[in-house]
Amino acid sequence: MRVALYARYSTDMQKRETIAVQKGNMRAYLAKAGWQEIGAWADEAISGATLNRPGIQALLAACGRREVDVVLADELDRLSRGQSHTAKVYERLQFLGIRLVTVAEGEITRLHVGMKGTMNAEQISATSRKTRDALADRHMKGLNAGWRAYGYELDFQLDARGDRIPGYLKVNASGSAHIVSIYEQYAMGRSAKAIAADLYRRGVPGPRGGKWSASTINGNKKRGTGVLNNQAYVGRPEHQRQTFRKDPETGKRHAFATAEGVKKTAEALHLRIVSDELWGQVKARQEQTACPHGSDVTPLWAKQRPKYLLTGKVMCGVCGSNYGKVGKLRSGCHANTNSADAGCTNKLTMRIGEFEEQVLAPLKDDMLQPDVVEAFVKKYVAESNRLARERERDHGSHRHELKGIISGIERLTAAIVKGVDASLVREELSRLGQRKVALEEILGASAEPSGPVMFHTRLAQIYRHSVENLLSACTNEASRTEAQEVIRGLIGRIVLTSVDGALQVEMTGELAAMLLISQPTRQKKPPGADASEVRQVKMVAGTGFEPVTFRL
Repeated sequence: MRVALYARYSTDMQKRETIAVQKGNMRAYLAKAGWQEIGAWADEAISGATLNRPGIQALLAACGRREVDVVLADELDRLSRGQSHTAKVYERLQFLGIRLVTVAEGEITRLHVGMKGTMNAEQISATSRKTRDALADRHMKGLNAGWRAYGYELDFQLDARGDRIPGYLKVNASGSAHIVSIYEQYAMGRSAKAIAADLYRRGVPGPRGGKWSASTINGNKKRGTGVLNNQAYVGRPEHQRQTFRKDPETGKRHAFATAEGVKKTAEALHLRIVSDELWGQVKARQEQTACPHGSDVTPLWAKQRPKYLLTGKVMCGVCGSNYGKVGKLRSGCHANTNSADAGCTNKLTMRIGEFEEQVLAPLKDDMLQPDVVEAFVKKYVAESNRLARERERDHGSHRHELKGIISGIERLTAAIVKGVDASLVREELSRLGQRKVALEEILGASAEPSGPVMFHTRLAQIYRHSVENLLSACTNEASRTEAQEVIRGLIGRIVLTSVDGALQVEMTGELAAMLLISQPTRQKKPPGADASEVRQVKMVAGTGFEPVTFRL
């Protein structure tokens, strides 16, 4: 019998010798049974509540290749502590014709799977419940019950035997100074994003040793996470702010907000870092900038219209970040501005007004050319005549159908007058009547076609004036906002890529398609091209395009 051994222990708090002990028990069992060991698999410091373990997956793969006759474990709970997972492994081995044996229980049957699987799952639940209760009791005594927050360090206090008492913390001087600075800056109106960028530039390590981010500071107000929401900083630490549950498919933990009344708040004034006054100022600003939960009220930031024509439309082609203001009138890659070369290598910036002119110029240069205006008029006339012909054809079809329906109603009515049972034709008569009403509404709503469509004799001038008025509206303060919204709606996105010291500009959207169509004679399209293709323009990094120097 070819036997595969499997061993496991749950956490790194257990000794690695546990694996050797389990293998020793299994090999003694093998010697008695006279079986042959063909390999041993193990998972160290991995919970049995998931099957996403490299050892068990490698073992199942070997079983799938029919290299194994028997799978041997020390106990069934070493294989899995999840009831459904235990049954899944057992069913898989049964399908492959492989026996499952443990040193403690012997050969595993469905009875073992049902009873032991339930007991193992209940043991996990009981252990979890007891652990939570013990941590909650520690918390209510003012001790730390979990991961220590930024700004605190361990306070080594010993018991009578000289062992460290877990849970004691003290304020860290340097970390607490950064916490107070974050609160003060936020209360004065500075954004979490700007605060994080400043900490990163000054080389201040984040809570886990990495770089700071806006989410680290903002966190989730509902769950009480993030620097600005941690009540430990005012001496009132919370416990069970959120709960974690494992996805049975992936084994990964997911956070969920704790229900009201479950959170536990303790008094630990020795952990206070932030004053109640400063805490209140931060909470007031959070309320001011937040959108009311479940309401239709639009937050302030969403109500603001873009100040510039291309706000939010331009992105960096190197890293994918948005282009944003890096000076009073300049725009650059957001990632490079915040993190220099570590964020993005694209250092080229541009003058906002000049770039807007570059985008608007094709409207004047291309769409107002005489041949483009002539092409527009021809296309407009042709399309209008086509639609008129379709309307006339539809009118004829509807009139013909209505005539047939009226005849049908008259025949059915005559049949009823002659003595035919009305119940036999009621449904058909009702259907024809409804269709008659619908057709009469269609024919009455649309005007009767009256010959060929007539066009204004100055159609070309009207087109030219419409485009010119749109361009002039962009420079007029009174109408600038509405004109910008029209043009912004035609722009999908603009990608700026630094290529050999130059910004290559790539524009997509309806405006790009319009400009592409407006060049039928001066710029022939390649075979297979259509109006949805991208219009590309290259801009040399000269006047108005300079390397980023802001805040570097």
